[in-house]
Amino acid sequence: NFYFFFLFKSIILFFIAKRWQLICNNSNFKLSLFNSFTQINVGHLFSFFIPGPFAQDVTKFYFVAKLNKFNNKKKILVISIFDRFVGVTSFLLLTILIIFYWFFHPENELIFDKFINNFKTLRLSFFLIPLLIFFIFILIKKILKKYVFIKILNGLFFKVFCIALLSHMANVIATIYLISEISNLKFLQNAVVVSISLFGNFFPFTPSGLGITELIFQEILHLFKNSKGFELGIKLRIVSFYLILFLSIMTCVMYVFKLIKK
Repeated sequence: NFYFFFLFKSIILFFIAKRWQLICNNSNFKLSLFNSFTQINVGHLFSFFIPGPFAQDVTKFYFVAKLNKFNNKKKILVISIFDRFVGVTSFLLLTILIIFYWFFHPENELIFDKFINNFKTLRLSFFLIPLLIFFIFILIKKILKKYVFIKILNGLFFKVFCIALLSHMANVIATIYLISEISNLKFLQNAVVVSISLFGNFFPFTPSGLGITELIFQEILHLFKNSKGFELGIKLRIVSFYLILFLSIMTCVMYVFKLIKK
């Protein structure tokens, strides 16, 4: 399961890199798939240390601006926000679909009642996430009105949205396989646990929702009478960190080697 997670997660990162490359190239910014993949990995690595969910966005903005000699910085900012918007909306859609399917499953009436009774424990994250999305919408609305090239991004939206949806779906499946040996839950139950817990990554006051994601894992698994939620969250974070660290080192070494060769 660990090797499956490692391989699948790497493929997911390529999906994310391809999405970012498409957005950049369609906005007249030159970006190769390798450079995009490197930016995504380094941004993920920084997100383990920098509070808030936007470390990757800052990294992408800086590298694309540097590759384009810091021209059109406002335009690069806009496409960074657009990429984030696509990622968040596709994640929300997938999570809502999984949760609704599970809620209306005939065997889940008792679990649904427990979820409502324990909602007070999770309300902080569920309050902060919609608030964060609301501010993103306002920011997008104000910025995008000023740019004509947004029509190009609108035409590209469906394509990159589908790529984002596939990457989130693959991420959920890969995480399910990683935790399945400890959680001892059915596939659909694991899908719900993972989908809801990943909301903790949007918590703005700790790096990648550190502590909050693990707390949500713990509370959701308690509904299924499983006490290993916090342990699962910690193991998932550690494995993810080592994976991103390995990929970041490898891609950065290759990038430096290419520069030396030139």
